[in-house]
Amino acid sequence: MHRSALLVTAALAALSVAGAGGAAANEGWSYAATLDWIQGERFPTPTFQPGETLGRGDLPRMAPFVPPGFLPQLDFQGFVAEIQAPRTLVAHPLYESASLAYGRQTEIGADGRLLHYVAGRPFSAERVRDAPADRAAYQIAWNYIYRWQHYGYASDAVHFAFLRPGTATGRNADTDAALRGGGIVERHLIERFQRVYLSHLAVEAENDHQLDVEGAGSLHYKDYLSFTHPFEVRGNTFVIERSLDPLERDQVNSYLATERRVRRLSPKERADRFVGSEFTLDDFEGFSGRVLDYEWVYHGERDLLYVADVRGDHAVFFGPSSHVPWDRWQLRRCFVVEQRPHLSEHTYGRTLLFVDVETSIIAMKLMFDQRDQLLKVLYPLYRWPLRPEQVATAAPRETVPLFQANVAINVQTGASGVVWSVGTEIPDVKPSEVRRLFSVTNLSSGR
Repeated sequence: MHRSALLVTAALAALSVAGAGGAAANEGWSYAATLDWIQGERFPTPTFQPGETLGRGDLPRMAPFVPPGFLPQLDFQGFVAEIQAPRTLVAHPLYESASLAYGRQTEIGADGRLLHYVAGRPFSAERVRDAPADRAAYQIAWNYIYRWQHYGYASDAVHFAFLRPGTATGRNADTDAALRGGGIVERHLIERFQRVYLSHLAVEAENDHQLDVEGAGSLHYKDYLSFTHPFEVRGNTFVIERSLDPLERDQVNSYLATERRVRRLSPKERADRFVGSEFTLDDFEGFSGRVLDYEWVYHGERDLLYVADVRGDHAVFFGPSSHVPWDRWQLRRCFVVEQRPHLSEHTYGRTLLFVDVETSIIAMKLMFDQRDQLLKVLYPLYRWPLRPEQVATAAPRETVPLFQANVAINVQTGASGVVWSVGTEIPDVKPSEVRRLFSVTNLSSGR
């Protein structure tokens, strides 16, 4: 029997041990076993069709397309997965034009940094496939960093729920809207968030691809986040600045109830648990860190079954711990890359990322501890607002995939973190609005 078939068989056997989606079966999945699954039969023929709704009894049919460490999370009474036909997901013509105009001149430096980049997608899929493996991984990483995002996104209500296994308790109207299964909500936070990209903007070709604000020539983006719930963290506000220099540390301007300070985020802080959750700062949307903090390794391509286009305006989760998407799934081609952190005391020994070939969005991330045992499974969710035929005549802000959720499941403890956004917007920002949003006065008074 082929090695990948043996691994799928082992995953299916583990389902009976996991029972109702428990963590025990996942603990045995090592990095080596997962890599064997990835490198096995990469593009098997599915036995399901778009329009089908698969249930718990169909997990053997899903097994060739779902990482074995995640598969036991789907093994619970009432599990359903609607199979959606793969959609063509295209960016706005301004971004595609910039990709064509500048994509051939980009290069990867000796240390992995991106060279000669202007705007658009840094590397086409063809260039990635033709590149040496040590270059291809960094090309995929930079494609993710500079995927189509317009000026960035904003949300007045990003919810964080900290869950552990158990009967559904600790809920309120907000959590009940997203978490439809079990799980004890130990903590629930809400924040306002906005990210604004300042440079390499396809929509600012006449402005040297920069926003007309101070620092645009040296900064990639700024993040504004301010907690609004619960009472004890309300008003705690942070502005994070990401430099275009890939070795420069992020600068954080923070306003707390007891102090105001400006500091630089160290790599160790970025690797710590964010506000006690299952996420690090580098985990949001799959990867929000700095490329050169890691060594990147290319592992080829693999077909993956995942939720690529959330059905409604609000992500919904179900299952014993309310961390499985109750949605429609697409079978899509992904690049597989590995991250190895340079920080020796990092929480993760290494991670494996599945990056959608067409969109450069991270479909799933598998994090392994220092013993090379699977520690966490992470996946972000997006909603694509338009059909492909609508994109050409739409405004740029109408064509950006809308961030809906981010989920991290600790398969060793059963705890999880579920983040979901209500009312994600893609604003057309003006320089005056950016100056006001990130002013020191606004930092201490709210926006």
